[in-house]
Amino acid sequence: MDEVDLRCDNGIKFGELFPDDDVLEVKCRSSRCGAAPGAIVIHSFDLSTGKMVGTEIYREPTKTAEEG
Repeated sequence: MDEVDLRCDNGIKFGELFPDDDVLEVKCRSSRCGAAPGAIVIHSFDLSTGKMVGTEIYREPTKTAEEG
């Protein structure tokens, strides 16, 4: 089964569920975890234990002059 996007009724994405791997990925907004303008923090949780198994920090895509 492919990953499942977790979204509210307004379409805002809060995370991804990876059922085959029993992993839930969620976006964190805490500056303690590294969230800042231009940085996206993703935590991964093991669904069988509820424990965090990893954190990734990504650079947020920037708009080009063509995109406005």
